Amino acid sequence: MISLFEEFSSLHETLPRKLESQRLVLRCYQITDVPSIRAMLDANKERLKNEFPARVKRVRSTEDVEAFVWQVRQLWDVREAFHFSIWEKQQQSYVGEVFIACISWLVPKGDVGYFVVRQYEGQGMITEAVSAILPFAFDGLQMNKLQIRCPVDNLRSQRVAERSGFKIEGVLRNDHVNNDGHMPLDIVYYGMTPADYRKIERKPPDFGKLPLK
Repeated sequence: MISLFEEFSSLHETLPRKLESQRLVLRCYQITDVPSIRAMLDANKERLKNEFPARVKRVRSTEDVEAFVWQVRQLWDVREAFHFSIWEKQQQSYVGEVFIACISWLVPKGDVGYFVVRQYEGQGMITEAVSAILPFAFDGLQMNKLQIRCPVDNLRSQRVAERSGFKIEGVLRNDHVNNDGHMPLDIVYYGMTPADYRKIERKPPDFGKLPLK
């Protein structure tokens, strides 16, 4: 019988740390990314504080960013989460992040999260990045389920899920709280199974611009 350790060791040898799409390069974070991440956080703090409050609060200095990079690389190595930094090919500039986290290997399933910097918002970059990690998740990690969760008023995030082929599974009321921990939020749940993935992988992806509202 193959042990869980041996299965993870096999994954470690075969999983790519770099993915490419039409306009983007997705790769595991590197220590050389620290200046780009620091600049992104400084410029996008207000935009990220609701969706990623812990990171905005914790990562404030260059040393904090370095610690973050080492942490996400360690999470990758032990198969707890897979964080991809996103880079635009032509300008080689930092676009944002897409990741698979909250993984339950018993199913297996995981949550997909993402953000885009202000400069690239509304250009379909995150939809393209999410579509790019689907083969990694379903063919590489052999996931049985991916899900995306977002507040009911975050229409851009919902469009990303829908354009990427995720199906809405319901709305859970008062399922989360805002960044100050007081106001309860209703959360929309989207899901994708291997059967859903097989249906969309033969279709051309929809990277169109997202509507403003």
